[in-house]
Amino acid sequence: MTNEIDTRMERAKRRLQPKNDWSLQKLYHDTVDKASIKGFLSKNIWKSKADADALYDWKYEHNPFGKTLLLVGEKTDRELVGLGIFMPWTLRRNSGVIGACQWIDLVVSFSYRGQGIPNKVLQDGLNEFRNNNSPVCFAFPNANSVPVHNENKGFLLGYIIRYVKPLQTGYLIKRFIKAPFLTRLVSIVADFFLVFCSRETWHGSSHRYAVERAFACGSDFDEFWQRFREKFSSVIATEKTKEYLNWKYINTPKANRQVYCAKKDGRIEGFIVLEATERLGYIIDAAAIDAVVLECLISFALKAFRQSKKDSAIFVCLENNVFLNVFKRFGFVEREGKKHFYIYLDENMPDKEYFQDSRNWFVTIGDCDIDSM
Repeated sequence: MTNEIDTRMERAKRRLQPKNDWSLQKLYHDTVDKASIKGFLSKNIWKSKADADALYDWKYEHNPFGKTLLLVGEKTDRELVGLGIFMPWTLRRNSGVIGACQWIDLVVSFSYRGQGIPNKVLQDGLNEFRNNNSPVCFAFPNANSVPVHNENKGFLLGYIIRYVKPLQTGYLIKRFIKAPFLTRLVSIVADFFLVFCSRETWHGSSHRYAVERAFACGSDFDEFWQRFREKFSSVIATEKTKEYLNWKYINTPKANRQVYCAKKDGRIEGFIVLEATERLGYIIDAAAIDAVVLECLISFALKAFRQSKKDSAIFVCLENNVFLNVFKRFGFVEREGKKHFYIYLDENMPDKEYFQDSRNWFVTIGDCDIDSM
């Protein structure tokens, strides 16, 4: 046992010893060796070559906001040992467009961890975008990346919270009742009362709007977004034009997200983005001109999830989301599993304090770079 511990300590020491045989290259997606990048990502975070091809093309080449920046850590023999990627992004507040970026897909080879690669990736990426008039950077880090943000004085704007509404009770009841027949009997009764008491069952405004699926987002979505931005002008939000919506939700590699819009007199009044796994239904994004429209869309989503036998519906968003109270009225409650949301702001940007208040942001899990839950 002692020898094993000594061996681990020696490995850790070797890993932490300074290495001077690497450098960081700033490249854009159209100038890199795609095969090397895809191979490195497949080896470290993506499951297969097919995933790498599809995700690379979607995330880095088809992003409507601009060219993706790759910070590539290479040894002198051109072997990749680290990678950090920044996606260009566009935010809007009031009538102004704000250049931004999202820091994603940080990967460092095990033998090169402890060399400060993440810190240099972050600083070089921030400098590159700030020099190109993009004063805002944001990130949805996992637990392993949080220390990097703390070391670099990232501003913790708030937490991404998971809100859940149970749709069926069987999966909960069988934790306490082991007899299958009795579990089934109790869940039938419990499900009846759950449906009977749920707001969507008695929701009366759905007849005011026609909810239909959008297989492609056209100019009518731009017209809606313009009206939404005028009403919620002070909110900092991703610029959700038709180009963005088509890229982010419809033309994804797995094509597993569905966009529905609520219309009145032929005009879009709101939209909702749904995704389903085997047992769960996710509301990925939602925007509506008012609470009445949003209630209609949530009611539609919950009925669809229940009809397809999902156990629960889930909405994931930044705390203080402007629509959160509407979701809570439908029985969504907070569950464990908070994620940090960090931002980096140019010191010279105006109204910096305004951007440091989570109540001024409109962020859902749809703003994250992932293409599926």
